[in-house]
Order: sequence, then structure tokens, then C-alpha cells
Amino acid sequence: MRRPCSCSSLLAGIPLMRKTVLSGSLAAVPAVVVGNGPSLDDDIELLRKYQDRCVIIACGTAYSALCRCGICADIYVAVERIPPVYDSLVAITEHREFFDRTVCFALDVVQTRVLQLFRHSIIVPKDAEFTMLLLSSCCTDVFSGVRILEWTNPLVANFGLELTAAMGFKTIYLLGTDNGSASDQGHSQHSFYFDENHELQDQYKNLPTDIMHETMAGNFVPEVRTNALFKSSISQMEMCIAKYRKQTRFFNCSNGARISGADPRRFAEIGLFHFAKADKKDLRNRIYRQFSLKFPDAGRLKQLVRADRLDGFFASLLAEWDTRPAGRAEFVLRQECQLNELKSQILQGFVPGLGVLRSYEGFLLYVNHVLYYFEDENRAVELAHSLLVRHLRGLEAASKYLISHVDSFDFGPHRELVDHAVSLAREAMGMN
Repeated sequence: MRRPCSCSSLLAGIPLMRKTVLSGSLAAVPAVVVGNGPSLDDDIELLRKYQDRCVIIACGTAYSALCRCGICADIYVAVERIPPVYDSLVAITEHREFFDRTVCFALDVVQTRVLQLFRHSIIVPKDAEFTMLLLSSCCTDVFSGVRILEWTNPLVANFGLELTAAMGFKTIYLLGTDNGSASDQGHSQHSFYFDENHELQDQYKNLPTDIMHETMAGNFVPEVRTNALFKSSISQMEMCIAKYRKQTRFFNCSNGARISGADPRRFAEIGLFHFAKADKKDLRNRIYRQFSLKFPDAGRLKQLVRADRLDGFFASLLAEWDTRPAGRAEFVLRQECQLNELKSQILQGFVPGLGVLRSYEGFLLYVNHVLYYFEDENRAVELAHSLLVRHLRGLEAASKYLISHVDSFDFGPHRELVDHAVSLAREAMGMN
């Protein structure tokens, strides 16, 4: 039975990130946060040459670019729950020896199978992520010593930047974190998006991040192309830098967009060759030992995620809809009260309700669309009520199935429930 990603990873024995910071010589090692922007190609050979004189943090698909160029990242970071995160790593399994030498730091939403590709992995709780909020409320003795980050969105480089700063590194260089482009290219040509001839593969053409119709000030050039997502990433980076700038110096070595608080510096000018060679094996082991915090009680966690705790739950939900609401206002108020009660139960330890909440909240979007689609209020309430009851009965029948795929969100088997919800809504509005 699959569980929410964070629960599955904890039950697999993967530790959480301990609330601590580096000190001494390890904190003084220069840290290079590597994104998969096109300007990475300009400096990747220099990074390969001096990789033993810095700590390399690979953000998402930048890991594939580094592996293909013979660079072993010390840390790999991942932020998303979607299957392509796993696929991007499986695509470079010929570099399996690097996986065994890299410490993976992944947000709690990342699929367990991603973390299990690495010999050493650590779960990093994401600020305001519901599952971790739930576990922290039920297991306060453990979570008081866990590091929770807040500037991890919207892109993986945001996570890489804050993770590195939170760990306590004193000097951070951003490389390939372009947040835009000074050329027509969207990613490093060495990454898994490209084939062995450095040609962009068809399935990765016209990615949303590659569509850039806006411009902004460049780091080394007057102007670069960008988009709203990259601008949001820059804004989050700037707030992160402002938070840590008293303890850390930041340099932007990327030929992309300017980032306030990160001084522009060409990568060739930072003089990595001046730094002493680091014992990389010892460095990685020290990082893993210092930042890993094992969840001490798997039995307590298993009790929290038992699917049989849903028994009788849907009957109580349905009972509240035995009578049809008198109007739209009462309909909305009733569903809001029900959602608030469900959230309260979850925070008190009713973990299986998390899967119900995700499906129920999503389906209510369709229900409320029906509720306000028809001008006749009585007809709208009647159809919306019928639709909601049918969906809850469907959830009741699929409850074990739902819990086993709670980590899937809007892809995979869970998508079938979403598609069914859309079909019911279309039927109610006479659109099928």
C-alpha cells in the first residue's frame, strides 16, 4: 500500500534534515549551486577541472548535465512529485557510480523511489506542506529538531539556494541559474533534454519554461529574455538572500538574469584553483552524518497512516447531506464546515483523511461550478447536491484505492478519480 510520499520515505528509513549548521573548515569550502540554464555550458569544463576544490549542489536536471561531463555533484536536490523527476535520473543510469557518491536532499513531496536511487538521502520538510504540518503536530518531539525551509519555490534552484545557505556555507556561487536566457536555448545542451548530438529531443520541445516573451536586466548583458515563472523565482531568491546575507556572501556567475543581492562575477574570475583540494568522500559523509535525523518510531507512523481508519468515515460525511440545502449560501456554508472539520481531524492525526481532502476539495470546484452555472437557484442546488452525493458514494467505494494513491495527486491512477469528477460535472450541466 502506497502512502503520502513523506510517510513512505520515512517508513523506508530515510532520515529528515536535522536543524544544525556547518562550522569551521567545512563551512568555508566554496559552494557552487548549479542550475540547468544554458549558460552552464560556458563554464562546465572549468567546473569539471576544479570540482575537487568546491562543494557542488546540482539542482534537478542539472545533475544529468554534470554526470555526462564527468562531474560528480556532492549534493543533488529535488522538489517535485511528478514522474519526470525519476525519469530524468533513470535516463543517466550509466553514471550509477555517481549516485552512490552523491547525497540527495529532497523535499517531502518527492517520490520515495527518487530518494532510493541514492545511497544517502535526506527528506527536507517544505514550509506549509500539509503532510509535514500534520506529522509535526502529531510528533512534536521529533519535529522540534527538524529543519523546515521556506524559500523553496517555484523552481528547484530556489531550493538549492536556500538549502546551501541554511546548511551554513559562507560563500555561494550561482552557476547556470539563468532564470531566463541571453540566447535561444533553454537548458544546458549536456542535460538529458538533449541527445548525444546535443540536439533537443522532440518530447522536450516547447516546454513552458522555454517560452519567454518578457525581458529584464541581465547579469552580464544589458537584457535577457524571461517569463513570469522565472521572475517569480528571482523574487524568491532575492528574499532568500536577504534572509541569509549576514552570514553568507552570494555571487551570480550565470549569464542570465540579474539577481539583487548576488554580486555578478564571471566563474573564471573566482579562482577556484586558489582553494585547497577537498577530501570529497569525507566531506559528503560529514554532511550526511551531521544533517540526517532518523524518525525514531516507525510503529507510531504506521498507526497514523492505517487505511482502515476510514471505515465508517464516508457514512458520516454522507449523513450531513441527507437533506438538500435550501439555497446556494447554505450549500457553500455546509461544505465549508465539512472541510474545516476534516482538516481539524487530519491535524489531530487522521492521516488517511488527507487523501479524502485532496479529492473532495478538487471535486467541490466542479460542484460549485454547477451550483452557479444555472440561473434557476433551485435547479442548480438540486443538481449540485445530486452530484456531490454521487461523488461521495464513489469515494466510499474507492476509499482503499484512494489512500493507496494519495501521493499521486493529478497523475497516474489518481487521475481516474479526477476524470470521473469532470465527467459527472459535465453530465450535470448537459455537456456530455
